[in-house]
Amino acid sequence: MKNVISIPSNSDVYRAYFQSNEFTVLSDSYAIQWVFDNKKLLPNQYLFAVQCINKVTDLPIYSYKNKLGGWNVVKDKYIQLPAKNDKPDYEIMKTLISAIKKLIIKDVVLYVENKKNK
Repeated sequence: MKNVISIPSNSDVYRAYFQSNEFTVLSDSYAIQWVFDNKKLLPNQYLFAVQCINKVTDLPIYSYKNKLGGWNVVKDKYIQLPAKNDKPDYEIMKTLISAIKKLIIKDVVLYVENKKNK
């Protein structure tokens, strides 16, 4: 599989990750593929969705150590995405992640320049 979201089920938290390259799901993780609207998400849209999932599931209460039922505890959690006309606003998802990436790249360039000048 590729271009899916993976969530390991035996870690300290149920943290989601975007898998843009081919990978295999083991027995202790889950893969989520976008099926709403029969739309194929772009990588930036998947990255946006990952952060929305992590906001709901990346909490100590869901730790594997707490044995709260694993996947059954988080599988029905709702995430909130930006919407337009009662459907996910795919364009704003893509644009926001693109802007964040640019800010991060700018910060890294400034950091490297500052290090070189010292």
